[in-house]
Amino acid sequence: MVARYQQAFQRRVRKQIEIPGMPLLEVWCARPEDVIVGKLMAWVEGRSRKHETDIYEMMVFHYLGASPAPGECLDEAYVDAQARILGQDATKLWQAVKDAASREAGRTPLQP
Repeated sequence: MVARYQQAFQRRVRKQIEIPGMPLLEVWCARPEDVIVGKLMAWVEGRSRKHETDIYEMMVFHYLGASPAPGECLDEAYVDAQARILGQDATKLWQAVKDAASREAGRTPLQP
């Protein structure tokens, strides 16, 4: 396993998935913040807008309070620290995406 992914692998969580008519399925899932860090790492390597967009959409979802399960929340401080490790460009991107997603989540629908 690549050393830089070891931390995410150790932080993964076990989830139970219920599908009607099927036995309960148990799966390992990455934490959202580890997905974001992975996307920041990939962005640093290739500067793909796809990773920026994915992170943005995850953060809008987070800021809207649409957590997948009670008690689960995205650890922004962890991502902040990991972005700093990845360098100044990753840190700037992360902050810009958080700011844009926060503004988007705070928008109210236009009145007719």
